Amino acid sequence: MRRRERDARVKRRIEGAEFGRVCIFCYFCGVEALYQFAWRHSLYDAGDCRLTDGRRVRIISPGVLNTDAGPDFSNACMVVEGVTWRGNVEIHERASDWHHHRHDGDAAYDSVMLHVVAVDDCVARRSDGSLVPQLVISVPHDVEVTYGAIAAGLDSVRCHRYIGRLNELQRCEWIEALGVERMQSKADHVAHIYEWSGHDWQQTCFAMLARGLGFGLNADPMEMLGRALPLNFAARHGDNTAQIEAMLFGLGGFLNPDLLYDDDYYQYLCREYRFLAAKYRLRPVRGTLWKLARTRPQNFPHRRIAVLAQALGGGFSLMRDICNAPSPEALQQLFDWELSGYWAEHFTFGSKAATPSRMGKASIDLLTINVAVPLLYAYGSMRGDREMTERAMELLCSLPAERNGVVRTWQMSGIEADNAFHSQALLHLRKAYCDAARCIDCRFGQFFMREVYKSAMKPRITDEKRI
Repeated sequence: MRRRERDARVKRRIEGAEFGRVCIFCYFCGVEALYQFAWRHSLYDAGDCRLTDGRRVRIISPGVLNTDAGPDFSNACMVVEGVTWRGNVEIHERASDWHHHRHDGDAAYDSVMLHVVAVDDCVARRSDGSLVPQLVISVPHDVEVTYGAIAAGLDSVRCHRYIGRLNELQRCEWIEALGVERMQSKADHVAHIYEWSGHDWQQTCFAMLARGLGFGLNADPMEMLGRALPLNFAARHGDNTAQIEAMLFGLGGFLNPDLLYDDDYYQYLCREYRFLAAKYRLRPVRGTLWKLARTRPQNFPHRRIAVLAQALGGGFSLMRDICNAPSPEALQQLFDWELSGYWAEHFTFGSKAATPSRMGKASIDLLTINVAVPLLYAYGSMRGDREMTERAMELLCSLPAERNGVVRTWQMSGIEADNAFHSQALLHLRKAYCDAARCIDCRFGQFFMREVYKSAMKPRITDEKRI
């Protein structure tokens, strides 16, 4: 009977008679995650709290969530008929999922002491054939609907309609945590490049600078370009910026001698690259990675690459200069490059335009945020230099908040960014949580569902008191 009711309920959802599109998402994409969340935070109803075999059970601790392979929760504690049990817990929507996921033949799941399910449609057995005790729980209907509504939200900020329920402390605490999470994520990326470079901080810095000059749109191909040119090759031509440009533009796939016959500088770079590519056995990155369509000319990568070449002129010591900068102002001056010659009056090869040749204040701020700060933080973390990591954080907090569509969207939802640390936190929230539909992992989403659970359980608590 219980299974027929469940199937009928799912059918109503799919047909749209009950909640429409919202709960279709919830059912097909996030039910197990929802029940894991409910188990972890005790936001469920277990009836009179008996196992499916009739034994009475009392949950002492749900255990610790496992994000790797194996059972969902470890070190859980419960009392069954007066006897304390400790062990692992596995959670599924249906009990039959235990077999569908082949846990019955996996010794890694033999340690499971409790199988928590929403639907009891079969028994679960370990690899030795022994039965796994099962507990049926249900998530209040309103909690499930709220989860579906948030996770399937069409707005870029999925919980846009609920943001107003948060108080200032709740907002600030999560934003602070997200800012640190964002910083650590960037530091991890720096560490990855550092390992790739053979523990060369200058090469790491060059790759990060190249990525930063991609300004989001072309960050990935720019980083690949930065990795494709070893600094020891560039150092041999530090007194000849044109040769460095030839290597960078050639590696980027922007040089073709069969084009632009009337552009003398372009043809010169083509000849230089042909010679240098053979000399150093340079391997170009894929030209298809560059994003040029629907891009304003000033955002084309050509000028960014020219800046990168200028940074290499006279030798590259940017990492040392960043670490030794006596003040934030002195550090930002390191990114204040001014283009001259061909690139002072060109957006792309063969396309003249009268534009500012110096880096703008907003661009320098972005390079400080995305290049200097992560490098300082990663360098300090890897060396155990707390003063350096704190300096990185202070530098980030001293910079103005970024101005982009993501930050504006959060502002429209009622969450302001007072500085670059906050705007970085909001970018991380959008990318790592909203875009990935990780509402259950987001403190905002957790708060909304807890509030709905409390509201849903109030009538039941009141009725029990009356009885």
